[in-house]
Amino acid sequence: AVRPFTSLYTSWLAVACTVATASALTKRDRPFDKFLGAEPSTWAKAIVPTVAAITVTLGAVRHDATMPAVAAWALFAIGIKQRQDKTYPGDASVASLATAAGYVCSAAAVAVFGMTLYRGDAWVVDATS
Repeated sequence: AVRPFTSLYTSWLAVACTVATASALTKRDRPFDKFLGAEPSTWAKAIVPTVAAITVTLGAVRHDATMPAVAAWALFAIGIKQRQDKTYPGDASVASLATAAGYVCSAAAVAVFGMTLYRGDAWVVDATS
């Protein structure tokens, strides 16, 4: 069954938590500056595939296309923002990675939706969520 509100909240929470963690670890004015010797772009390159993997896996396991669709939306937004913001070096590669991960999540959302449509339960909404 599709749980639209739970899925929307869960996927947005996964994206927000991982992005906030990366942001906290890479603030230049914080004690985490270059945490474990990593540059901010390195942390971003580690976090973006993590977000994609978490949401695609959850979407596939729960047979719910909402999760990877929300992640795709967030990753495309991150890619656009990184292309516009030239504060840190390496942002172009982070933007490209975020955009590529957004396409992966989009493809996963379409695949999961097709799978649930094939199974016949794509439009069953669980009213308890």
